[in-house]
Amino acid sequence: VIANGRPVRGAAADRAMVFQQYSLFPWLDVYENIRFSRRLKANREQLTSSDVEAACGRADALVNLMGLAAVQQAVPEN
Repeated sequence: VIANGRPVRGAAADRAMVFQQYSLFPWLDVYENIRFSRRLKANREQLTSSDVEAACGRADALVNLMGLAAVQQAVPEN
């Protein structure tokens, strides 16, 4: 793979990866999948329970940012 005229030889901060298969929990709706990822991040950072709730509360902002408000109660299709 060549990027910006140079061979890509590994991971770096100037690139990202998008998975071709999604990693959502099919039993959770869009909103709860976002809250789950926020909760994992907060727990990994060993935040207090109120900080965990604050991190999960960001789900509303993320839903709006990603334009998912109309489908936030939808569940992933298989």
